[in-house]
Amino acid sequence: MRSEEMGETMIHPLNCREVTTRLALGDIEQYTWMDRFMIRFHLFICWVCRKYERQMKVIGLHFQRVARQEGLKQAAPNFKERLITRLQHL
Repeated sequence: MRSEEMGETMIHPLNCREVTTRLALGDIEQYTWMDRFMIRFHLFICWVCRKYERQMKVIGLHFQRVARQEGLKQAAPNFKERLITRLQHL
């Protein structure tokens, strides 16, 4: 998010790919306050990313409901790690 140029820290706005990747990875509270601000600012100005965020929430809720109904107690042993790795390489 930040670039060093001539000894000064420059902040550039996040693009849609950066924001959606971070949203897909989950908990944005793990990021610094500036990163969280930039994500929220981007969501404020970009209706497409806001829609993506809503869709991710709906998918998560539906997945949880299906998991409860089907009695799925646990995902594959390394499912979360594999998913995060694949999302990071998009």
